[in-house]
Amino acid sequence: MKLSKSTRATLAELLAALLAQDDDKSAPAQQAVATGARYSFSPKEVAERNGVSKSLVYRDIASGKLKAKRVGGDGPLRVMPEDEAEYIAGR
Repeated sequence: MKLSKSTRATLAELLAALLAQDDDKSAPAQQAVATGARYSFSPKEVAERNGVSKSLVYRDIASGKLKAKRVGGDGPLRVMPEDEAEYIAGR
């Protein structure tokens, strides 16, 4: 598979950021935002990373407190790192 130069650079930045992270569970989201990477998290990952229940995350998505989008229109819910960061800041 051949990747463009900008895609390779973005992947390299993200990989370096992930390898450099410590045990801080919020680090991947912050680093992904900082590098402009387009990684997203499942509601389960958001719950685990923030020490809350999955049901709370789903309730907050339903109420609009946490932004999430469905992949492909009707696929699984995904939360963007910047939306998770905003959610954490508002808690």
